[in-house]
Amino acid sequence: MRQILGKPHLIIVAALMTVVLGGYSYTKIPADLLPQFGTPAVQIVCFYPGMPPAPRSNQRRCCGGV
Repeated sequence: MRQILGKPHLIIVAALMTVVLGGYSYTKIPADLLPQFGTPAVQIVCFYPGMPPAPRSNQRRCCGGV
């Protein structure tokens, strides 16, 4: 450890290389300002035997309020 601390130029060069390579890598990272995503859709189907479809089509809640 003392050998490394005795060479300040090596530490400065290593730090500068890290900063320069980090800056270069940062500019090469692809970034999309407005990413495309799909809106998820859910379809809930409830079966009530014997009930006509007209009364159920006006109701928003189905299957126990889900």
